Amino acid sequence: MEYIRAFVLGKMGWNLINCIPNVSGGLGLFDKEIAIKAGGYDAQSFGEDMELLVRMCRYSGDNQIKYAVKYIPETLCWTEVPSTIKIFMRQRSRWARGLAQLMYAHFKMFFNPQYGRAGLITFPYNFFFELLAPIIEIVGLIYYLYLWISGRINTEYAVLLLLFVYSYSIMITTIAILWDQITFRYYKSWKDVLLLCATACLEIFLYHPMIVFFSIRGYYYFLTGKKHVWGDMQRQGFGQARKN
Repeated sequence: MEYIRAFVLGKMGWNLINCIPNVSGGLGLFDKEIAIKAGGYDAQSFGEDMELLVRMCRYSGDNQIKYAVKYIPETLCWTEVPSTIKIFMRQRSRWARGLAQLMYAHFKMFFNPQYGRAGLITFPYNFFFELLAPIIEIVGLIYYLYLWISGRINTEYAVLLLLFVYSYSIMITTIAILWDQITFRYYKSWKDVLLLCATACLEIFLYHPMIVFFSIRGYYYFLTGKKHVWGDMQRQGFGQARKN
């Protein structure tokens, strides 16, 4: 559900204005010459695919090279997501730490017109809506609860606002899932599609809080310099029963 929303509404939209923020590690094609000149993969990075793209964009900006980052919507490969919460936590903490690394290493690009759309649109978006989002969300939630407990909030309007945000998130996810199904028909049964849409109702209560917590954990590791390795990212395999 998360991937469908990110790709259908996210990358297809960014693709139209040549501002795709990252090339997915599952399957990405890079200009070999530019990738090598930009330094290749950074062995110290925890978000190597996104970091390489940013570095290639920075190299292109420094050398006044025109470029484009494109997204092909047809599925060309399958990627297996984490099968346990523990592995999922490792993955998302690593992604968050990699994002923090990237922002720190390439902060020169922030609102820098020398780097075109990458500096004026993509980098600021990643900073405000990806890096800071979990922090703002945690602080906002704590402040919201404080206002509620101290009686400084209009309960009626607060409930209406929460219902609006909740409904809007479900609507966006449902549109992405249905759009993807109507276009590509990956799911043979509409029952599966409706079940996937139904999970959007639970995301804000079960899945999203984990994303926020794991992201904060990754930021903590970055700020404290705590040793963090990729860990054993076990793969269960498609169509394979989980072994006890």
